[in-house]
Amino acid sequence: MRSTLGRSGDTDGSGGDPNRADDVRRPGGSVPGTAPGEASLAHTGTGEGQPGSTDQLLLLGLTRRAALADTVIMLMYLVVAGMACRAWYFAHAGGPNVDLFATWLLPWLMAGVVGLALVALVTRHADLGGAALGLSGDAVAGQVVWGLGGAILACVGLLGWIALEWTVRSVLRSIGVGVPWSWEATYRFAEGLRGVSIGTIFVTMGAGAVVEEAVFRGVILPRLRRVTGQWWSAILLNVLLFGAQHFAGGFVAIVGTAIVSTVFCVVFIRSRSLGAAVVAHFLYNLLQCVIGRWQSGGG
Repeated sequence: MRSTLGRSGDTDGSGGDPNRADDVRRPGGSVPGTAPGEASLAHTGTGEGQPGSTDQLLLLGLTRRAALADTVIMLMYLVVAGMACRAWYFAHAGGPNVDLFATWLLPWLMAGVVGLALVALVTRHADLGGAALGLSGDAVAGQVVWGLGGAILACVGLLGWIALEWTVRSVLRSIGVGVPWSWEATYRFAEGLRGVSIGTIFVTMGAGAVVEEAVFRGVILPRLRRVTGQWWSAILLNVLLFGAQHFAGGFVAIVGTAIVSTVFCVVFIRSRSLGAAVVAHFLYNLLQCVIGRWQSGGG
């Protein structure tokens, strides 16, 4: 089992990878908050032809088969967690006064704990360190700056998409084509948060950001790059998967989620920091709650 998910000294079914470097887990890797030249999204190479590379996000010590297996494991977790949480909600959300925390937020928090444990298990079993997830205490100020910039860019992208959707639907309505507003479900959810304390909202939004970024950006994104060999294709697949996870909000919500997910991917890759992506995601979640409560009349 160790040989399947561990270091790449094993055979991966393709006769071995002649370009990989066996030992990239060494001191002196890229510092979070910086953007090394080989990390540029404009760079179309894999970076694997550089045996001296210390960029641990490239996962050169992991076989492509192992990277794909890790990705499948995380996707299976997301499917099972999503089904379980939704089943819990529908089983306990009957009646006019629904306790949103007990029926929705708490189950997702519990699923998040399982998700983080799985992230740690997959990383440890592959004999990778925290740097392979983008974890580091170096250049904290730079990570925060990247996070703030990413949050602003994500919010601008989402608001732009909402404005475009509103314009299209307004035009359709003006010519007699009745189309329901697609963000009503989001407003109803935000309205339900009025019964939840601000502290609980902060903890929940923060936990959600940590779990989703650890799973999608920390684990899945680098492994998709390891499988495809390029960051841009890894981002495309990651965005599609992240958008699909939010299918309950409908097509418009999926596209909006895909837009902000792209921003989080770029922040993670360019900053080499999971913390920066978490900050961006957390601030974006808070703004969503503020806008939703305001739109629903919650103040």
